[in-house]
Amino acid sequence: MGDNEFTEFFEQGALLSCEGKWDICVPLRLSIDVGQRCVKTGHLCPIMRVMGISDKTAATILEAASHVLAIRGEAGSMAEVASAAGVGRSTLYRHFPTREALLEALTRMGLTEAGDRLAEAKLESVPPLEALARAIRTIVVVGDRYIVLLEAQVQLDPAASEHAVVAPLRRVIERGQADGTIRTDIDAMSLLEILGGLIVVSIRLAAEHQRGVEETAATIQRVFVEGVGTR
Repeated sequence: MGDNEFTEFFEQGALLSCEGKWDICVPLRLSIDVGQRCVKTGHLCPIMRVMGISDKTAATILEAASHVLAIRGEAGSMAEVASAAGVGRSTLYRHFPTREALLEALTRMGLTEAGDRLAEAKLESVPPLEALARAIRTIVVVGDRYIVLLEAQVQLDPAASEHAVVAPLRRVIERGQADGTIRTDIDAMSLLEILGGLIVVSIRLAAEHQRGVEETAATIQRVFVEGVGTR
């Protein structure tokens, strides 16, 4: 998407998905209003809640950045993020002195959102293969918002990654291996690494070819879930 296309898209206020935990449907150009809308309706801003951010401005910048960079990718500039958040560049840089600092904060936000969504998916309440399918869709939805982090190869905090994503998925795979529904000739961590690589590559390809979340998730589910199942 070129600069003119982005400006037109931005000014039209294209609606964003309001499914899942966010439960707020806000035009991109009005993403700066997320915190105020939450306050008016008696809810804490989602980003502030999941990250423990007390500064509403920082939370608003992160929300705007996730939208801008999801659309623009690495071409998205700090100036565009500031504009989307409705703040000046000096305010943006006061909260996030560098692009790297902003991306690191977005990474923490992405892991937190992924962990929350996986918890809400109640993976332990369904058979292992169904749990894997749920988990794949959940991660693709979150990853689609943070594709720029994959491109920038931002390093993940190992402890945060383990708690939010790795441990829940490993438990699903180990449960399936224990009940005989998931193959045991490959250990759980190796299967998890294969799944992680497949998800990253699939999200990148989906962004390049403008495929939707559902199509991307379905493709991964067919390749991985059917591949690891024993029947």
